[in-house]
Amino acid sequence: MCLQPRSHIEVRYYDGRTFPFADGEFDCVIMVDMLHHSVDIEQMIREACRVSRRYVLIKDHYWDTSFDLVGLRVADYLGNAPYGVSLPYNYLRLEEWARLFHRHNLKAASMDTYRRHPLDPCKHIVAKLRAAES
Repeated sequence: MCLQPRSHIEVRYYDGRTFPFADGEFDCVIMVDMLHHSVDIEQMIREACRVSRRYVLIKDHYWDTSFDLVGLRVADYLGNAPYGVSLPYNYLRLEEWARLFHRHNLKAASMDTYRRHPLDPCKHIVAKLRAAES
């Protein structure tokens, strides 16, 4: 796997399981549209909690119906397969997101769901979560 050849911010390679940062190194960890590409979402949340002092901000997708799930998979494949992005199609329902946050002692400071357009096949969730120590 190669890193982004050009980036306006530093990009670090990591093993997909352990973030290359110290405990409590950041005030906020932001995870945007990446958890559904992870084989082990629990591990990624544990790592976000480990390196964050205060907040974990998550923007990802959710589904309610099998139609939603098919739409997410098609959109994910079309947008990512040409670039070799891992596609485990690991989407959660809203209640699964809530249980995940609870298991990791993350308290919602705010949470919202939306669709960009009525024809958008993707339902989005944005959650600002307080880490256990904040």
